[in-house]
Amino acid sequence: MKVLVTGGAGFIGSHLVDLLVEKNYNVRVLVRSEKVHPAYKNEKDPEILNHLKKLNVEIVKGNLLDKKSLEKATKGVDKVYHLAAIAHEYEGLPEKIYFDVNVTGTKNLLDACLKNNVGRIVHTSSIEATGPSVDGKPVNEKTKPNPICIYGKSKLESEKICHEYYKKYDLPITIVRPPMIYGDRNALHERFFKNVKRGIFPIFGSGKTLFEFCYVKNQAYGMYLAGEKKRAIGETYFISEGSYKVKDVVKTAADVMGIDLKIVTIPKPVGYLIGLTGEILSTILPFPPFKVKGTGRPYVSRRTVWWTTNSIYICDNSKSRKELGYKPPYSLREGLERTIEWYKEKGII
Repeated sequence: MKVLVTGGAGFIGSHLVDLLVEKNYNVRVLVRSEKVHPAYKNEKDPEILNHLKKLNVEIVKGNLLDKKSLEKATKGVDKVYHLAAIAHEYEGLPEKIYFDVNVTGTKNLLDACLKNNVGRIVHTSSIEATGPSVDGKPVNEKTKPNPICIYGKSKLESEKICHEYYKKYDLPITIVRPPMIYGDRNALHERFFKNVKRGIFPIFGSGKTLFEFCYVKNQAYGMYLAGEKKRAIGETYFISEGSYKVKDVVKTAADVMGIDLKIVTIPKPVGYLIGLTGEILSTILPFPPFKVKGTGRPYVSRRTVWWTTNSIYICDNSKSRKELGYKPPYSLREGLERTIEWYKEKGII
């Protein structure tokens, strides 16, 4: 069976490709042919591209805004896993680009799938499309969406396109919503692991706040199942391991690294003052340690304090467990072990 993975040269996509190859699928990967915008910093990772070449998967170049490239990429394909997107906020990147790529790009891909009679499509959205919990309870697939960032808003619009094509054209689509993802092949959480390694870890509030922290291979497995189960057609699923306390994740990471960790708790009011200071400094001095490289986000902001002291980005994965038979293959400790090993190999920590 021929499978196309858009975004297969990215972080989550490459792990999904690994699994599909393991399951003996004939895999084709769509790799971006050109830069989306001068401010878009997420360049193709040559290491991941080399990894894909070693897997002997078919690599085709294209662009979500290039309809002809999508028609070519989906030709002869039985199933599509759509992961390609602008997934983070980047400094200087116009809001319009998010909707062009994440919404119009998704529509273009679905048009190509219709033309080439693709049998199954799994569309990757995000917990950000739903937005944060308003009552401290996990959001689920029935929660009324209220995204608060441009990425989440564009992802919600992409979901609406998918629902439209499912209802109007009977296109067999399943939507998955990942939460925060970590793992090997991505240094996004570099600062987190470096703080653990230093032996002193600051936590805003009590550290008992719940959040989602899903290992990338667990996420890839859930996506794979979403494309396998017939009952998943027309449905939406949160793919997550379950909620963790901030303190528990930090302590487990320290234990894996063999670090005698001291956790320093910072009261919420003090945290907000630090966050405000971080926002100001990231504007005046736009370089580390004040700003996340390649983005417009300060390392610490009032928003950082807000979500780390309130259980708002939590979701209920019971639907995926019940209907997809989803059970994360890796525990929190196993995921952290594999991730930390990769970080060490790359000299990041």
